[in-house]
Amino acid sequence: MESTSAATWQQADSFDDQANVILSTDLLTAIYISIGCLGLTGNLLVSVIISQSKQMRKHRANIFILNQSVLDGSVAVFLILTSVYEDDGTLQPKTVAYELLCRLWRTKMPLWGLLVSSSYNLVVLTVERYLSIVYPIWHKVNFTLPKVKLTIVLTWIIGLIYNIAYMTPTATVQRNGRCTVYSVWPDLTTQRAVGVLTIAVQFVIPLVALSVCYGRMAKAITQRINPTETRSSKISRARKNVIKTLFVVSVCFVFCWIWNQTFYLMFNLGASSDFTSSFYHFTVIMVFCNCCINPFIYVVQYKQFQNSLIEVFCKNKIQPMEATTERTNNEPNASSRY
Repeated sequence: MESTSAATWQQADSFDDQANVILSTDLLTAIYISIGCLGLTGNLLVSVIISQSKQMRKHRANIFILNQSVLDGSVAVFLILTSVYEDDGTLQPKTVAYELLCRLWRTKMPLWGLLVSSSYNLVVLTVERYLSIVYPIWHKVNFTLPKVKLTIVLTWIIGLIYNIAYMTPTATVQRNGRCTVYSVWPDLTTQRAVGVLTIAVQFVIPLVALSVCYGRMAKAITQRINPTETRSSKISRARKNVIKTLFVVSVCFVFCWIWNQTFYLMFNLGASSDFTSSFYHFTVIMVFCNCCINPFIYVVQYKQFQNSLIEVFCKNKIQPMEATTERTNNEPNASSRY
């Protein structure tokens, strides 16, 4: 999880320390905004390509990839907004409006909630591929479009609901008008228990689900698909390409999240943890990088996306060229005129 600027200010006891915190905060803000802009641009591109491609929209997996891009794009938007409208430590009167602002915005609940939703959409996407490989008949009969839409709605809800459940009760506006987040707990044991549960919900459960699905998919592909048939079948090659792409996405998810979750786990187990250290900020930056890395993976790895990308951006150039070629072919050549 991310430390608050209020907590950071409490760490600075001297003017020099405060100056260093200001410089550090400005640098972090610039990094967060840069990541957000990159994530927004990349995921917007992916969303446009999939939306414009009829061929891609036919496949269930691409619908979830589209949802993944919308979720990650939303994460990027809130990363920019929460970086620009950060708590500067200004004291304000304790009102209902400020209490809501403190509990819902200063906790960065939408940002972290959508990050969790993005993780679970990746899990659902992987499970969908797992069912299509291991139980193809059941998948074709039961994994209908209405169920896909319902699943997408649930992925949006799950992250927001969980974060609201533990973030809003633990934030408050003190009598002096200062907003404090993750600070109201019945006791230390409860705080640590909720912390460990949070790690399980937002990282361990997705990690286990992804590992099990890819392990069983690899086993099923090895046992059921003849290598010679795989090489000669365009459908099999395309299916394997999708699985490879999603596997890379999953590996990047683990790599981006594991640092922060390990740090947070050690903190909840009682280890000494410095939430103002460079390493801690590195772990948070890595989590945020997860919202902008997938578009690069699609461009490099995903063949169907590559083809659709060329189709969308080169369509207007190809059509006039084809028309010119057609007119040229229909016209008599120079020797036939005379």
